[in-house]
Amino acid sequence: GINAEYGVGKEKKRTLKLLSAIALGVKVVSFDWVVKCLREGHVVDEHPYHVDWFPGIAISRNFHGKGIFWDMKFSITGQTSPPPENLASLIKTAGGMITSEEECSYRVVSKTTKKSNSDSKCQQVTDQWILNCISEWRLLPIVMGGGTS
Repeated sequence: GINAEYGVGKEKKRTLKLLSAIALGVKVVSFDWVVKCLREGHVVDEHPYHVDWFPGIAISRNFHGKGIFWDMKFSITGQTSPPPENLASLIKTAGGMITSEEECSYRVVSKTTKKSNSDSKCQQVTDQWILNCISEWRLLPIVMGGGTS
């Protein structure tokens, strides 16, 4: 697994690195903190440099338990954004498992993926639902079509 103490953000943008930091529950600081540390020649107090651009940053940082996707089984179908391997990594970092479609509880699809057959027992969600849940560090409602409300 990944062992990190800080995530560093340059701007209020939902990047893979920022989402990974949220999923890991690490402190997220602005790039200015890194610059200040280098100028001072030692690690300076990070508190003035904490960023809370998304609700999940503060929530996950103070959450010392299982990830939001704990014990949830996902399959990923189609060309998602981010790519399936990156999405799988985020899901696993947030406590979820990647399984086959036969074993999953949730089928992650892109907006362009065709609907699954009605026999599937998997709840269909979009790649953006995964990213939104991590950004807010909570399970968001699932609406028809796999999005969020």
